Amino acid sequence: AKVTDAKYQNIFDYNEEYAATKNGDVAGFLNKTGEEIAFEYEETRNVYNGLAFAKKDGKWGIIKIEK
Repeated sequence: AKVTDAKYQNIFDYNEEYAATKNGDVAGFLNKTGEEIAFEYEETRNVYNGLAFAKKDGKWGIIKIEK
């Protein structure tokens, strides 16, 4: 039985309280309460030491995740 429609295409494992995820064409992070953080990227990867890889305008960079 289907409980609900999936909202996110990808959700990576939680690391340092955040999970990298993608919703349609926009990627960002979810905190453990489900709040969307920094949903302004094309792709994101897991957070390590407060930093994560993120892709914007076709270019990858490193961003700092602020609590």
